[in-house]
Amino acid sequence: MKIKFGTDGFRGIIGKDFTFDNAIAVTARTLKYFKDKNAKSVAIGYDTRFLSPEIAHEIAEYAKNAGFDVFVSKSFCPTPMLSLFTKLKADFGIMITASHNPPVYNGIKIKEKFGGSALSETVEKIAKSSSIKPSLCKGKIKIVDFSEYYVKYLHKKGILQSLKNTKTAILVNPMYGSSQGVLKKIFFDTSVNITEINNYRNPSFGDINPEPTEENLKYMFDIVREGKFNIAFAYDGDGDRIACLDKEGYFYSSQKIIPIFLEYLIEHKKIRGSVIKTVSVSSIVDKIAKKNNLNIYEVPIGFKNIVPYILREKIIIGGEESGGIYINGYIPERDGIFCSLIMLEVLNHYKKDLHQIWQDIEDKYGSHVFKRKDYYFSDYEKLKEFMSNVDFDVVLDNKVVSKNFLDGRKFIFRDGFLLIRLSGTEPVLRVYVESVSEDKVDEIFNYVGKKLKSAEIR
Repeated sequence: MKIKFGTDGFRGIIGKDFTFDNAIAVTARTLKYFKDKNAKSVAIGYDTRFLSPEIAHEIAEYAKNAGFDVFVSKSFCPTPMLSLFTKLKADFGIMITASHNPPVYNGIKIKEKFGGSALSETVEKIAKSSSIKPSLCKGKIKIVDFSEYYVKYLHKKGILQSLKNTKTAILVNPMYGSSQGVLKKIFFDTSVNITEINNYRNPSFGDINPEPTEENLKYMFDIVREGKFNIAFAYDGDGDRIACLDKEGYFYSSQKIIPIFLEYLIEHKKIRGSVIKTVSVSSIVDKIAKKNNLNIYEVPIGFKNIVPYILREKIIIGGEESGGIYINGYIPERDGIFCSLIMLEVLNHYKKDLHQIWQDIEDKYGSHVFKRKDYYFSDYEKLKEFMSNVDFDVVLDNKVVSKNFLDGRKFIFRDGFLLIRLSGTEPVLRVYVESVSEDKVDEIFNYVGKKLKSAEIR
């Protein structure tokens, strides 16, 4: 079997690309790679998708028969929970999840001992590895409640000390994913009041992709505007991405969350270091870094491209436009739940509503409006041809001051950018636009739409 890894592991349509046989094939090569590195134990977690528990237990048996001691999550769990347990107790980790992808997908994420996504070179070697053979010395399987280790670790971080007596009402939307109940467990026996919606296993995810985008969360707006909550959090299917709504119902993607966190970490926490972001993250992050004389790196999309920088130097914050955020002092992983705690800490420190905090940042650095649109096409070859030829020196009245082809085609303006790229996990063309106003953003999208139409892609 030829294994093709995307921006974060192996994924495919259930029953077509993602099958029991293919999951075992990926696992066999993963086990062989880590066995050659003298690994003796593996942690296995899974999300709420169709067949995730069954496949997790199937590969656990396979790993046991290959001689590994296996820790299997007692129930579905967020990916960051599996990552943390891997760092604490296992030599590597395997997570059965397709993250934010549509319900017809499932997949496998691989975690290394340091508690984060497998590095690119690791993934490349696994893809080329041979399969492991059964061992005469069988391992053991142990069912473990990963959440106990996770909650204990977060309490040790000390963040909760300043929050446990805060009388805050929070709306939490796990989007039927594996973050269900986690924040409640963290704030058990405190004055923090948490209300959850969509908090049961539903492999169809309510017919909405489990990705916390503004479009996917519109039904939350009216709930929040009833005035019962101070803030709302939403997580993707495996809990490593976050989005927020303030008490007025305004939506905050990581394009706003990352700048808010960066300002807080620099001004209040006095943390110095570098900043790292993927190519689709808002240019306001560059402005904050420049103002504070911070080094900033830009990398291709995929959290695995951020991890090497975290491992080799002090990073204040690392982030993706899609909602994945690393915070200094945590494991080298994105974690929606942990980011919720940081956001609550930010609100508690400034004693302001989130809307006012963001307004203060825009007053300092200028207005930034960002949108992403996904275009689904069946003619993948035509798409690739379009991508290889697309080039602009001017987009409407926006002069292109620089170009970045690190991941897709990025055309940078004085007050924003246009990024066009192919998804690493789905047959989708993603278009990202940032400008000074919503009207400007929409004009650029219309312009790109006409270019796509003239290319006759189906």
